[in-house]
Amino acid sequence: MTDPGARSRTRITVPRVDFDLGALAVGMIGYFAYQLSWRLLAPLLQFKSMYEIRVPRDGALVDAEVPGFEVLRRACFESLIGLVRLPYFDRLMLELGWAPQQWASRAVEGAPPTGFAVETHWWQFAAVAAFMLVLWSIVGGALSRVHAVRIARDKSIRWDDGFAFSLSNLRAFVQAPLFVLLAAALFVALDAAAGAAIAIPWAGAFLQIILHPLAMLAGLIVTIIALGGVFGYPLLQSAIAVERNGMLDAVSRTYSYAFTRPVMYATGGAMVFAVAALISMIGGWFMNYASIGGLTLGASYSAETVAALQIGYLAASNFGVPRVPEEFTTPAVISVWVSYVWSGLWWLAVRGFVLSYVVGGLTDLYFLLREEVDGTPSTEIYMDDEPELDLGDPIPGQPESPVAADSD
Repeated sequence: MTDPGARSRTRITVPRVDFDLGALAVGMIGYFAYQLSWRLLAPLLQFKSMYEIRVPRDGALVDAEVPGFEVLRRACFESLIGLVRLPYFDRLMLELGWAPQQWASRAVEGAPPTGFAVETHWWQFAAVAAFMLVLWSIVGGALSRVHAVRIARDKSIRWDDGFAFSLSNLRAFVQAPLFVLLAAALFVALDAAAGAAIAIPWAGAFLQIILHPLAMLAGLIVTIIALGGVFGYPLLQSAIAVERNGMLDAVSRTYSYAFTRPVMYATGGAMVFAVAALISMIGGWFMNYASIGGLTLGASYSAETVAALQIGYLAASNFGVPRVPEEFTTPAVISVWVSYVWSGLWWLAVRGFVLSYVVGGLTDLYFLLREEVDGTPSTEIYMDDEPELDLGDPIPGQPESPVAADSD
């Protein structure tokens, strides 16, 4: 019998993320596509601009316009918060600027409609969820593939190769979370069917003796599926990007690693997001103070130039289009657009790198969990250009064994 004290312990290892230009390019394209998606979905889903009351720093009430895409995004995130109801999730959304508490505006008599005074329908949220799932499957799959090849082979692949991989495996990337969702929905339906049977007059009371514990078992299964699906979803992209066995194997590995090594998974993921938050903060400091702050300080002798720099910068930071005042001179108009273009490119680089770092850290965490649970080295990865070897085939680059030569 094995000594209980000799069993293996979980090793908490910090995930490592190497800088990769291909991953940075994918991250920049992905973040731009994410921002652009809201602007394209808003008119298609009939979300229009509206006004809300805000309180500026000087205390005066001002009517502020909220674009249609921002109304749609706010409505979706508020619905997500109300649906998930996870501990500290609303606090996290508040820190990211997505929580409804931050959007709440002061209501005054005679003011325009505020907050979410818009009519919403379930199909609008379903359309957004479906579109974002496909978008993230493409972007997240490409990022996971680029980082996975970098970790396993220590070589870089081009950004278009990453997108080619995610597009060729798009079915698996989309089916994996849908499979988890449908599995949870199945057991919810069984639980509801048990409740419907219990409600049958007279017979229901006797059926409850058997159906009640079965319904509780179905609820337990739903809880496990939901927890594994929500907390293990970040590993799904990496599992599909690394293994060759498809969607079901990826789901199985995700649940296995998340539940058998929860401490390692939670601490590793927390480290990745903590470093990503620090990188985002440093990037914001660079853009807000070291970049635009230094420019406006040097140009302070020209109020028009300072205004032009700030207009272009603010539009770029919000991924909008600058509104140039009519009274601006031609040099000031040029300054607005130059500031807008360069600030937009640098903001894309900062946010694209943060996105790339998060996915890269989670991909390396998947390799660590796989080695910890299955004993599989991090050098093993599915590559399209490498043929699958038979057990009797010689290893490429190694001399043929004498036994194999004699058998011939």
